[in-house]
Amino acid sequence: MASRSRSALAAVLLAGALASCSSTSQDPRAAYWAAFGQEIPAGVSVVRADLWENRHLFVFYEFSSTLELSMSDEALRRAMVGTGLTFETFTPNNYGFGPTIPSWFAPKGRKYEGWRSMPNGVLYLVREVGSDRVFAHRAEY
Repeated sequence: MASRSRSALAAVLLAGALASCSSTSQDPRAAYWAAFGQEIPAGVSVVRADLWENRHLFVFYEFSSTLELSMSDEALRRAMVGTGLTFETFTPNNYGFGPTIPSWFAPKGRKYEGWRSMPNGVLYLVREVGSDRVFAHRAEY
C-alpha cells in the first residue's frame, strides 16, 4: 500500500513538473522588455500592453507581447537599433497574426507603414502614418 501511494504521489509531482505555467499581464514594463529587450526609454509612452508568457519545466519559455506606443520617429529608430535585430519594411495591410492579437492592435482603415525583423520575423512594428502611434508585436514560441 505504501508503495502505491508513493508511486501515485510521484506521478502527481511529475505531472505538475511537466505542466506549463502560463500567465498574462498588462504590465507595460514587462511587455516592453519582452518586445524590445530594454527598459522603456524617456519620451516613449505605453498606451496599451498585453503580455502572455508560458514556461515549461523551467527550461522552455515562450511569449507573445503586444503594445500600443506613443513615440517619435527618432525613438522608434533607437528602439529598433537597440534590439540588435535587422529589419525589413513590409506593407502592413494584412497582419495575419491570428486570434491572439487584441482588437485594438493597429486599427483598420488608416494608413500604416511597417517593419519586421528578419530573417525570423519575431518582431513586427507598425506605425500609423502622420502620427506618433506605433504598434509592436513580438512572439517567440
